[in-house]
Amino acid sequence: MAAEIELKLAVPAGSLKALQRHPLVAAAVKEGPAQTLRNTYYDTPELDLRAAKMAVRTRRAGRQLLQTVKCASASVGGLTVRPEWEQPFENERFDFSAVDDPAAKKLLTRHYDRIQPVFDTDFRRETRIFTPREGVRIAIMIDTGSIRAAGREMPLSEVELELYEGDRLDLLDLALELCDALPLYPEDESKAQRGYRLFTDSPVPLAKSRPFPVRADQRPLDAFRASVFDCMGTWQANVAGVRTTDDPAFVHQLRVALRRLRSLLRLFAPILPKDFRKHWLDLIGQLADEVGLARDLDVMHTTVLRPVMDAGLGANSGVFSARLMEERQAAREHGRSRLQEPRIARRLLELTRDLLALPDTAGDMQLDAFALDALRKVRKDVRRAMEAAETLDAEPLHALRIRIKRLRYALECFAPLLPADRVALQLKEISDLQEDLGFLNDMAVASRRLAGWAGDDPLLISARAYILGWHAPKVHDIRSGILKRCARMLEARPAWQQKKGKAR
Repeated sequence: MAAEIELKLAVPAGSLKALQRHPLVAAAVKEGPAQTLRNTYYDTPELDLRAAKMAVRTRRAGRQLLQTVKCASASVGGLTVRPEWEQPFENERFDFSAVDDPAAKKLLTRHYDRIQPVFDTDFRRETRIFTPREGVRIAIMIDTGSIRAAGREMPLSEVELELYEGDRLDLLDLALELCDALPLYPEDESKAQRGYRLFTDSPVPLAKSRPFPVRADQRPLDAFRASVFDCMGTWQANVAGVRTTDDPAFVHQLRVALRRLRSLLRLFAPILPKDFRKHWLDLIGQLADEVGLARDLDVMHTTVLRPVMDAGLGANSGVFSARLMEERQAAREHGRSRLQEPRIARRLLELTRDLLALPDTAGDMQLDAFALDALRKVRKDVRRAMEAAETLDAEPLHALRIRIKRLRYALECFAPLLPADRVALQLKEISDLQEDLGFLNDMAVASRRLAGWAGDDPLLISARAYILGWHAPKVHDIRSGILKRCARMLEARPAWQQKKGKAR
């Protein structure tokens, strides 16, 4: 088995010539002539291999025919590390005897007689070897062609950087230099994944945040890296949806990923270099702002205006609805154009590089001790924010919501270290508080925005008053009880304490 370490970057078709002329690419030594690679991917009729995150492929390059098996891989910022088994494909029969992963081999053997062609990739590959210094060899493979499945076709234009010798940081440094001059973007979706999507005629998939991949046997820095990489995967997957569709769910999930990232930077602050933390808090915050208005307007439509419109009440509210639709579309186009910029690609690559280069400053501290201390600090922040919100003014209530959200993310992060039933119960209570505080903030923001849109128009001023009045009972109910609910949540025994008040 070989471990393939590669970084894939999508290349706009109009930038291929510029990529080939880039000084680092042009100076790299050609590895033979360009090849035409014809690949066929196989699966069962029910796509059992895809479900198991495996790929079986045959590749013809000239007279050579190879069989390749690839297993599940983690890919972040285009950087992929995955197990691979490659051998000659003889007599047009698969041979899986070299696959030394027991689970993979068992699955392949079980479905041996049911494996059939699913889709094809056909592309021209130009390969160069980049050797900046002794001990570093990176293959630069420029692929141009197409993917075909079920009578459909999509273009293929990308550059793969594969590490032959050296460190992953060498791979990232090369990618960053290329991104300085070219509009490249990390591509985490493999050719196989795109082929399956074409075969099933599926749209770009929405990526929702998953449970944090924290394990009790990890060191604090390892838990931080794993969690950040997971959030980055969600960030990058949803950027593709924001760039190509108007579905507001992509904007929402992108913002969730970015918020989780910022929460992790704060949660693990004691073991992170101060410059690293401040730098990435600022940059990720700026990125969130790029799509923030679009998300805020989506929420305003769903939470504030649509309930009134669906009730058939407030005739002049329709004017606000039309204005909102215009503003939403403009905000989406703004966010999409900003996400197309090469600097966004660079952010992903830079964060990947910086994470890999982080020093471990946690000393002998175990993850459970670190988690206990971090959770206590976040809880104290919530208490201070609750005390500051006693006036029930909009700004301190919004600040309280932010602190409660951070407590929720902290509990979710360290949930694998805590009693599952108690964590689930407290997360439900915290999520309910967060949702109600969010509604209060949505109404406060909508009130200001509607006032700006209404101006001096008496009919629109009246319509604004009607909309706010329609929601007033719910606003009153939440405001009158929100601080008591927060106090009860803080008075309850936290999930990380034993009955006698001792840490777990």
